[in-house]
Amino acid sequence: MNPHPYRINLGAGQYRLNDWWNVDADPTTPADAHYRFPPIDASDESVDEIYAGHVLEHFEPDEAARFLAECRRVLVPGGRLGVVVPNVRKVLAHYVAGDHTEVEVPAGVYWNLDSLEAVNAVFLYSTIQESRHRWGYDAHTLCKTLERAGFHVEDAIRPDDPRLSVPSWWDLGYHCIKRERRT
Repeated sequence: MNPHPYRINLGAGQYRLNDWWNVDADPTTPADAHYRFPPIDASDESVDEIYAGHVLEHFEPDEAARFLAECRRVLVPGGRLGVVVPNVRKVLAHYVAGDHTEVEVPAGVYWNLDSLEAVNAVFLYSTIQESRHRWGYDAHTLCKTLERAGFHVEDAIRPDDPRLSVPSWWDLGYHCIKRERRT
Protein backbone atom coordinates (compact mmCIF):
# COMPACT_ATOMS: atom_id res chain seq x y z
CA MET A 1 0.00 0.00 0.00
CA ASN A 2 1.11 3.52 -0.73
CA PRO A 3 2.65 5.02 2.44
CA HIS A 4 1.67 8.57 1.39
CA PRO A 5 -1.48 8.34 -0.73
CA TYR A 6 -2.10 12.03 -1.18
CA ARG A 7 -1.88 12.01 -4.99
CA ILE A 8 -2.07 8.89 -7.15
CA ASN A 9 -1.21 8.60 -10.85
CA LEU A 10 -3.17 5.55 -12.03
CA GLY A 11 -2.00 3.89 -15.24
CA ALA A 12 1.35 5.69 -15.08
CA GLY A 13 3.02 3.54 -17.73
CA GLN A 14 6.45 4.97 -18.57
CA TYR A 15 5.41 8.47 -17.41
CA ARG A 16 6.03 8.90 -13.71
CA LEU A 17 4.81 12.09 -12.09
CA ASN A 18 7.12 13.59 -9.48
CA ASP A 19 5.64 13.77 -5.99
CA TRP A 20 2.83 11.37 -6.96
CA TRP A 21 2.34 7.69 -6.13
CA ASN A 22 2.65 6.13 -9.61
CA VAL A 23 0.70 2.90 -10.19
CA ASP A 24 0.60 0.64 -13.24
CA ALA A 25 -0.41 -2.97 -13.84
CA ASP A 26 2.64 -3.64 -16.03
CA PRO A 27 5.56 -4.76 -13.84
CA THR A 28 8.07 -3.59 -16.46
CA THR A 29 7.10 0.08 -15.97
CA PRO A 30 8.95 2.37 -13.52
CA ALA A 31 5.87 2.77 -11.31
CA ASP A 32 6.03 2.85 -7.49
CA ALA A 33 3.48 0.01 -7.31
CA HIS A 34 2.26 -2.59 -9.78
CA TYR A 35 -1.29 -3.92 -9.57
CA ARG A 36 -4.48 -4.04 -11.59
CA PHE A 37 -7.21 -1.69 -10.49
CA PRO A 38 -9.93 -1.44 -9.41
CA PRO A 39 -9.74 -1.76 -6.49
CA ILE A 40 -7.36 1.09 -5.70
CA ASP A 41 -4.93 0.24 -2.91
CA ALA A 42 -5.81 3.13 -0.60
CA SER A 43 -8.08 3.69 2.39
CA ASP A 44 -11.45 5.38 2.15
CA GLU A 45 -11.20 9.16 1.81
CA SER A 46 -7.38 9.17 2.04
CA VAL A 47 -6.36 10.61 -1.35
CA ASP A 48 -6.38 14.30 -2.28
CA GLU A 49 -6.02 13.87 -6.03
CA ILE A 50 -6.07 11.14 -8.69
CA TYR A 51 -4.86 11.41 -12.26
CA ALA A 52 -5.88 8.77 -14.82
CA GLY A 53 -4.31 9.64 -18.17
CA HIS A 54 -5.42 7.37 -21.00
CA VAL A 55 -6.88 4.77 -18.65
CA LEU A 56 -10.68 5.01 -18.83
CA GLU A 57 -10.88 3.95 -22.50
CA HIS A 58 -9.32 0.59 -21.52
CA PHE A 59 -12.49 -0.35 -19.56
CA GLU A 60 -15.90 -1.50 -20.74
CA PRO A 61 -18.59 0.96 -19.54
CA ASP A 62 -19.52 -1.12 -16.47
CA GLU A 63 -15.83 -1.51 -15.56
CA ALA A 64 -15.33 2.25 -16.00
CA ALA A 65 -18.23 2.84 -13.59
CA ARG A 66 -16.56 0.54 -11.01
CA PHE A 67 -13.23 2.30 -11.55
CA LEU A 68 -14.77 5.75 -11.04
CA ALA A 69 -16.64 4.49 -7.94
CA GLU A 70 -13.28 3.40 -6.54
CA CYS A 71 -11.85 6.85 -7.27
CA ARG A 72 -14.78 8.36 -5.34
CA ARG A 73 -14.23 5.96 -2.46
CA VAL A 74 -10.57 6.85 -1.93
CA LEU A 75 -10.82 10.60 -2.60
CA VAL A 76 -11.30 12.96 0.33
CA PRO A 77 -14.46 15.08 0.25
CA GLY A 78 -13.82 17.70 -2.41
CA GLY A 79 -10.91 15.63 -3.79
CA ARG A 80 -9.87 16.13 -7.41
CA LEU A 81 -9.89 13.66 -10.28
CA GLY A 82 -8.16 14.31 -13.61
CA VAL A 83 -9.15 12.08 -16.52
CA VAL A 84 -7.74 12.13 -20.08
CA VAL A 85 -8.92 9.94 -22.98
CA PRO A 86 -8.59 10.04 -26.78
CA ASN A 87 -11.24 12.30 -28.29
CA VAL A 88 -12.88 9.85 -30.70
CA ARG A 89 -14.99 12.61 -32.29
CA LYS A 90 -11.85 14.54 -33.31
CA VAL A 91 -10.13 11.41 -34.60
CA LEU A 92 -13.12 10.34 -36.68
CA ALA A 93 -13.54 13.88 -38.05
CA HIS A 94 -10.07 13.58 -39.60
CA TYR A 95 -10.91 10.14 -40.98
CA VAL A 96 -14.21 11.32 -42.51
CA ALA A 97 -12.56 14.45 -43.95
CA GLY A 98 -9.82 12.35 -45.56
CA ASP A 99 -7.48 15.24 -44.84
CA HIS A 100 -4.29 13.10 -44.74
CA THR A 101 -3.70 13.70 -41.02
CA GLU A 102 -0.76 11.67 -39.78
CA VAL A 103 -0.11 10.66 -36.17
CA GLU A 104 3.06 9.32 -34.61
CA VAL A 105 2.21 6.53 -32.16
CA PRO A 106 4.48 5.23 -30.70
CA ALA A 107 7.52 7.40 -31.37
CA GLY A 108 8.86 6.77 -34.86
CA VAL A 109 5.74 4.97 -36.15
CA TYR A 110 3.43 7.00 -38.39
CA TRP A 111 -0.22 6.31 -39.20
CA ASN A 112 -2.34 8.10 -41.79
CA LEU A 113 -5.87 8.66 -40.48
CA ASP A 114 -7.30 8.36 -44.00
CA SER A 115 -7.07 4.62 -43.31
CA LEU A 116 -9.73 2.97 -41.16
CA GLU A 117 -7.16 0.30 -40.30
CA ALA A 118 -4.97 3.03 -38.79
CA VAL A 119 -7.89 4.58 -36.88
CA ASN A 120 -8.81 1.16 -35.49
CA ALA A 121 -5.22 0.19 -34.65
CA VAL A 122 -4.32 3.43 -32.88
CA PHE A 123 -7.55 4.79 -31.43
CA LEU A 124 -10.74 2.75 -31.61
CA TYR A 125 -9.41 -0.66 -30.61
CA SER A 126 -5.75 0.25 -30.02
CA THR A 127 -4.45 -3.10 -31.22
CA ILE A 128 -0.93 -1.61 -31.21
CA GLN A 129 -0.69 -2.15 -27.45
CA GLU A 130 -1.29 -5.07 -25.12
CA SER A 131 -4.18 -3.41 -23.26
CA ARG A 132 -6.74 -2.61 -25.97
CA HIS A 133 -9.29 0.18 -25.92
CA ARG A 134 -12.73 -1.00 -24.93
CA TRP A 135 -14.78 2.22 -25.19
CA GLY A 136 -14.63 5.59 -26.93
CA TYR A 137 -15.44 9.05 -25.62
CA ASP A 138 -16.17 12.52 -26.88
CA ALA A 139 -16.70 15.58 -24.66
CA HIS A 140 -20.40 14.82 -24.08
CA THR A 141 -20.01 11.13 -23.20
CA LEU A 142 -16.98 11.70 -20.97
CA CYS A 143 -18.71 14.47 -18.98
CA LYS A 144 -21.86 12.35 -18.68
CA THR A 145 -19.84 9.36 -17.46
CA LEU A 146 -17.99 11.45 -14.85
CA GLU A 147 -21.16 13.16 -13.62
CA ARG A 148 -23.03 9.86 -13.41
CA ALA A 149 -20.20 8.58 -11.17
CA GLY A 150 -20.72 11.43 -8.70
CA PHE A 151 -18.18 13.99 -9.90
CA HIS A 152 -18.66 17.64 -10.75
CA VAL A 153 -16.80 18.44 -13.99
CA GLU A 154 -14.90 21.62 -13.23
CA ASP A 155 -12.84 22.47 -16.31
CA ALA A 156 -10.90 21.04 -19.24
CA ILE A 157 -7.34 19.80 -18.88
CA ARG A 158 -5.23 22.16 -20.95
CA PRO A 159 -2.70 20.97 -23.57
CA ASP A 160 0.15 22.43 -21.47
CA ASP A 161 -0.82 20.43 -18.35
CA PRO A 162 2.44 18.89 -17.03
CA ARG A 163 0.71 15.56 -16.31
CA LEU A 164 0.19 14.88 -20.02
CA SER A 165 2.90 12.45 -21.10
CA VAL A 166 2.92 13.56 -24.73
CA PRO A 167 0.35 16.34 -25.32
CA SER A 168 -1.60 15.62 -28.50
CA TRP A 169 -4.47 17.15 -30.44
CA TRP A 170 -6.59 14.09 -29.71
CA ASP A 171 -6.38 14.43 -25.90
CA LEU A 172 -9.67 15.11 -24.13
CA GLY A 173 -9.57 15.62 -20.40
CA TYR A 174 -11.34 17.17 -17.46
CA HIS A 175 -10.68 18.12 -13.85
CA CYS A 176 -13.47 16.93 -11.58
CA ILE A 177 -14.37 17.37 -7.95
CA LYS A 178 -15.87 14.62 -5.81
CA ARG A 179 -19.41 15.66 -4.94
CA GLU A 180 -20.45 15.33 -1.31
CA ARG A 181 -23.51 13.32 -2.30
CA ARG A 182 -24.21 11.34 -5.42
CA THR A 183 -27.08 12.74 -7.43
